[in-house]
Amino acid sequence: MNLKQTILNWSLVSPQRHALDQVLIPVLKTINAKSVADVGGGGEENYNFLFPNANYKIIDIQKAPRVDIVADIQNMKNVQNLGFDLVIAVRLWLLLKYPDKAIFEIKRILKNGGKAVVYLEFINYTCLAKSDIDWSRFPLTKAESYGKLFKRWKVYPIGNHHLFYFNWLWHEVMGFLTRRNWVGKRVKIKALFFIPILFLMHLLAKMGKTNDLTPIGWLLVVGK
Repeated sequence: MNLKQTILNWSLVSPQRHALDQVLIPVLKTINAKSVADVGGGGEENYNFLFPNANYKIIDIQKAPRVDIVADIQNMKNVQNLGFDLVIAVRLWLLLKYPDKAIFEIKRILKNGGKAVVYLEFINYTCLAKSDIDWSRFPLTKAESYGKLFKRWKVYPIGNHHLFYFNWLWHEVMGFLTRRNWVGKRVKIKALFFIPILFLMHLLAKMGKTNDLTPIGWLLVVGK
């Protein structure tokens, strides 16, 4: 693997995703599921490696080689009732026009005794420039109201606003790195210059103190 590809792969693991996965992956490891629906998992980020023996179905609104079922989470009419032991729905809620419909659809396709894991982003810098998105519409009270629709539920806070700002810097720098046409020695020179900066940014983010510890999102785990 060449250096540019390495940096491209590294850029996929943003601080925000890392903060989510630190909580999400241990939670998923505790769940024994024979059938899994990964809703919105048509991209490169899914968790099928945690369920090697399960019937793992990827549901997405757009058709793609990795997508098993094309459906909108707000109206999954072509997905059967009580079809899955586990439903995973992360990194898509800010883009939904009718999120309340989506949570009821998750409940519908979930088997009795099954679990669902949902990540509700409270703030996401990538959506700040989009005037049609209310990027603060998932406060803790909203996550709790979704949880109360199920028999059992728990909310885990993810990150804080300090991480939010670091995440923005991370993507700006990685965007600069990956959109350049690097050749030969120039690749190494630029990488040697920027990688220590990213490492320093990470240290500052971990060591820095902030009065604003408001999470950037909520991981909701529910049981039906």
